Order: sequence, then C-alpha cells, then structure tokens
Amino acid sequence: GEYVESYHRGFGRYAGVTCSAFEGVSFVAFALALACAAVTWGLLRQRTLSRQLSRQAQELSEHRSLLLALHDNHPLATLVLERPADGAVRLVSVNREATRLFGVEAAAGADRSLAGLGLSTHARELLDAVIGWWRTGEAVQQREMRWAATQQIVEATLVPLAPGASGAPRLCVLAADVTRRRLLEAEIAQARRMRALGELVGGIAHEF
Repeated sequence: GEYVESYHRGFGRYAGVTCSAFEGVSFVAFALALACAAVTWGLLRQRTLSRQLSRQAQELSEHRSLLLALHDNHPLATLVLERPADGAVRLVSVNREATRLFGVEAAAGADRSLAGLGLSTHARELLDAVIGWWRTGEAVQQREMRWAATQQIVEATLVPLAPGASGAPRLCVLAADVTRRRLLEAEIAQARRMRALGELVGGIAHEF
C-alpha cells in the first residue's frame, strides 16, 4: 500500500497525461528538421573542405611543376646526395646539366648509390672530395678542382639541406665548368700586366 501511495503521489499527475496526434507530429517534424539541418550543414561543410583540398592540391601540383622545371633547367649542375646511417652515400636527384657534366643518366641516377653509377674517374674524384668536405660538418663551402684528364676547372658549391623523409642528412651540390672563365681572367690579367709594363717602359723612355 505504501508503494502504490508513493507512486500516485510522485507520478500520479503524469499517469493520465496523453500526447495528441498534432503534438506527436510536431515533435517528429521538429526532430526531422533538426536532422535535415545537421545533414545539410555536414554536406555543405564537406563540399567546402573538398574545394579547399582540391585548390591546395592544385597549388601544390603547380609548385611542384615549377620546382621541377627550375631544377631541370638550372644552368648549374645540381645533385642532391643523401647519407643514410650505414654511411653509403646515394644520389637522390640529378638535373640535366649534371647529366652532361658528370655523365650520369637522370633515370639511372635517381635513388642509387654512387658506387653503382659508373661515374668517370674525374667525376668520382670530385664527388669523393665533396663527400669528404661534407663529413666535416661545415656550412656552405665553395671549392675548385682541376680535372687532369680533361684539363677542366670545376667549381663546386656545397649547400646542406634539411633531412629527408628517412631522417638521413642531405646535401645539394652545385657544380659548374669555369674553365673558360678562368682562361679569360688569366688573359685579362696578362693583358693588364703587359699594359702596366708598357706604361713603365714608356715612362722610362720619356725620362731618357
């Protein structure tokens, strides 16, 4: 008897309350409206995100194409080296000028160790020297080497890069054949010395 009395006292006022059909339909309609609004917002948000991702992907593709074009058409021979933990330095990328100067095919030079590239003696000598400079851990360096076999003077600039995806350190090597430039500089220096000598001789003759 106490349970029934407590039940009627606490829930008696709700026991006889019923919901009309209009109220039920209104409640369902309101719930459906909320669900439709949530779905519509989700679809609009997804379309906005899809457009942003598509635009960003297009921008990245354009930047990649631009960087590849600059890399391939750069007037300096450009090589990117990577030094994994095992110490076997490998060639990550090489541009068109580097294939001409070092005799390395672009397809064969990608992601391969230097030992398997079949480089010429003077090219391997330069890269070995570059790797030796790189191991010293210094900043940007610029050196010149003369290739005895071809009498070419090659200027190499070392630019350390950020580590790659594997975490191995990377290095960009910019090389240029400066033989003609050095010959012109030597000729200009010789002409200046001859001119100075001629002016000295003319001055002495004038004093006499």
